[in-house]
Amino acid sequence: MVFDRRLIIVPVTLIIIGLGYFYYASGTVGGDTSQSDSSETKIIYDYTPDKFENALKSGMPTLLEFAADWCIPCRRMAPFMKELKEEYHGKANILTVNADKELDMVRDYGVRNLPTLIFFNKKGELFKTVAGYQSKESIKSVLDDLI
Repeated sequence: MVFDRRLIIVPVTLIIIGLGYFYYASGTVGGDTSQSDSSETKIIYDYTPDKFENALKSGMPTLLEFAADWCIPCRRMAPFMKELKEEYHGKANILTVNADKELDMVRDYGVRNLPTLIFFNKKGELFKTVAGYQSKESIKSVLDDLI
């Protein structure tokens, strides 16, 4: 019988990746965990079906952000998403959806990765979808194009 190294390598690799993820997600990377990372903020979920419907009918562009608390890039984006909501108040609607709780929305918009940003034009029509971490400047650029 010939020994197949893949029988050992694949499971060990998966275990290492899993342990690395939980180690990173637990916040123990970098040593001291007594203070939270100042670049991360609690995500504020403000999506409701009524708010979203009203936003699409408002005549202003709408940005729908799909996020989750366990998503590290989502948490990294939270501070400047809050700033963008304030900066674009009255010019664009920005709503954050809890992807773990709004599974119908996740399915309806085909969200596969977090964060996912979906931009709608002034008529409420889908304009653009981007997945993954986005800089504040790249989001502003799209919103400014839509205004």
